Amino acid sequence: MTAPVSEEMNCKMFVELVTDLIEGRLVASVRLEAEAHLDDCHGCTAYLQQMRHTIAGLRALAVSEDFPRTRERAIAVFAELRGGSSAD
Repeated sequence: MTAPVSEEMNCKMFVELVTDLIEGRLVASVRLEAEAHLDDCHGCTAYLQQMRHTIAGLRALAVSEDFPRTRERAIAVFAELRGGSSAD
């Protein structure tokens, strides 16, 4: 469980807690602070939605028959973005 947040929730704090929020690992007081932050912050609301979509997409990909081929393509793209080869 994540420790209680001692000051008012801000965007940086929210981003650091978003995975625990999605996975239901926040203590009640922190979850309530995060939910209150979402009421006032459209950027973090959008970020939470993007994270949920990303997680759902990755879960769907993991059970896909195309996963081995898609995984290799993803590794190659990330390696290219880093300026290295997929063998790095």
